[in-house]
Amino acid sequence: MKIDSLAPSPSRPRPLAGTAAFAASAGLALLAAAPATRAGVTAPTLWTENGHAYEVVVVPDGITWSDARDAAAARGGHLVTLTSEAENQFVHGLIADEATAWVTIGTAPNESTSGPWIGLLQAPGSAEPADGWGWVTGEPLGFTQWEINRPNDVDGIEHFGQFFGVGVGNRAATWNDLPNRGSDLISIVATNPRGFIVEYPAVPEPTTAATLLVALTLTLRRRRPSEACAELPGEV
Repeated sequence: MKIDSLAPSPSRPRPLAGTAAFAASAGLALLAAAPATRAGVTAPTLWTENGHAYEVVVVPDGITWSDARDAAAARGGHLVTLTSEAENQFVHGLIADEATAWVTIGTAPNESTSGPWIGLLQAPGSAEPADGWGWVTGEPLGFTQWEINRPNDVDGIEHFGQFFGVGVGNRAATWNDLPNRGSDLISIVATNPRGFIVEYPAVPEPTTAATLLVALTLTLRRRRPSEACAELPGEV
């Protein structure tokens, strides 16, 4: 399964002069050390309102909700929980212009645009279609942003949440209910969402690669005492 992160790979660091500048460089290298499943360390996006970081992960071949949940946990976070309109809009802004995170489902003229998984799920045995919904973390479901006429529990198997918009190319900030495996639907031609969104309660710890990068940079910048003395004016 190919998994890509949307965050841009960090560019090659340029030498910075001064202790403060180097500290900033090292800090950026650590921030860029979010868990990644491919070569190239990437950085989640920090939302200053709550201090959490959010990362969009694209899976070109599609992914089930349960696999997305497990992958998010393996990266050190959890599927995103959207507990306010402001948070929903911020997270949606990370995917609104990213076509690879969306896929068209359904058949003309009733097509829709299926977006990434979020951490929304329905408790087994709940009254359909609207009861029993909550977040994967156990947080209560207060704020909601369902698409019109959703949730609708098509085929009686839709128990997980995603970003979704009615119509082709409608990358909306609204939600839809979907089965764990989109292709299990009988009434609608659907596939698995093309990705998921990870929420990190804090900036992720640096990976080994990023730690080595910072250590290497420190080593290269450390000058020997004799070299430092040679630069002092008037010294022999």
